[in-house]
Amino acid sequence: MIDRADAIRIIKESVLPLKRTEYVRTTESLNSVLAEDIAGEEYVPSSNISAMDGYAVNTADFETEPFRLKVAGLSRAGADEKAGGLEPGTCIQIMTGAIVPEGANAVVKVEDTTRDGDYVVFQAKPTDNQNIRFRGEDVWPGKKIIEKGSVINFGELASILLTGREMVKVLREPRIGIVSTGDELIDFREIPKLHQKREVNSLTVQSIIKQRFKNVRRYPVIKDDYKATIESLRNIIAENDVIIVSGGMSMGKFDFVRPAVKELGFDILLHGVNQKPGKPFTFGVRKGDDRQRRYFIGLPGSPVATISNTVLLVMPFLRYLVTGYWPEFNTISAINAQTFEKDDLRMEFARAVYNEGTKSVKILENQSSGVISSLARGNCYAVLNAGDKLINKGKTIQVILFENIFC
Repeated sequence: MIDRADAIRIIKESVLPLKRTEYVRTTESLNSVLAEDIAGEEYVPSSNISAMDGYAVNTADFETEPFRLKVAGLSRAGADEKAGGLEPGTCIQIMTGAIVPEGANAVVKVEDTTRDGDYVVFQAKPTDNQNIRFRGEDVWPGKKIIEKGSVINFGELASILLTGREMVKVLREPRIGIVSTGDELIDFREIPKLHQKREVNSLTVQSIIKQRFKNVRRYPVIKDDYKATIESLRNIIAENDVIIVSGGMSMGKFDFVRPAVKELGFDILLHGVNQKPGKPFTFGVRKGDDRQRRYFIGLPGSPVATISNTVLLVMPFLRYLVTGYWPEFNTISAINAQTFEKDDLRMEFARAVYNEGTKSVKILENQSSGVISSLARGNCYAVLNAGDKLINKGKTIQVILFENIFC
């Protein structure tokens, strides 16, 4: 069994980044990876515009006090034409986003003025260019806005939309197939008999992955039969780049997944990671070019371990497959609220409750991978280092908040 760092290294060394591209609607491109540079095609803003509600002025009219000017017009956002030119000794009322009139070289925000009938009294002399957004200040024709290879977040999305592009070229996301195995599994809506249990793993994994990736498909449960396992996996492999299987990965008499995967041409690169939960993590590759290469991930049957491996290993792997970047999780320091003894010396991602007010964390006592409800009671993983057995009260440890798990 290998440690987590070596497992990540083996996974990264096996990956051939995806190179296939496609055009998608810009409005549906969030979290996709750009396959082209995005450059400006026009000036943004298209004219000199006001950054504030206030009055457009020329600073040459502020040589002597009192600073009092007559209001000679109005410039509002959305008007087809700007207000007439600014005459000496006057100002023009202006709205945020409106075109700055000819002759004005500053905008004084309304809070720094007092209206007196047709006149405005200014509290202080403005400086040249204050509160003006100049033509092309943000974007100009040919300016590179976003580089090829960038992940489209909300800022990139807004910037692409500002260029007027309805479609954008991105790297095609991997096709991901998910399936669970086991004769005991039934639909989660059914009432289980004594020998049965609801199938939740594939549904949960699908929901997690769909937060970042769109091409995710869930398949019917595979029964504990070698021939059925071969046939089901053959179909899933034909339709997907990444195959994720929950269950059937141990050495029991009816655990057929690993031998079936090997028969279907995969090299198993690792089986078992020295961590808790999620020790039964399997990773394999069927070699080939960008179109033929397939990746296999075997997850435990336990929902707690499956969820842990999905968020802590599968999601980073998928991100690496698309971007060539393995994300590190945002961690925060917290004081351990009570002494906790681990079952063994493995690295452990313990379910815990973080208290923002006291900057402390309480590790839940029952860390069994069968206690699914602990995920609902907790709000973070407490990262307990390999080699540590006793985590004393008052010790500073790192935690990964569930709400930040994809950051």
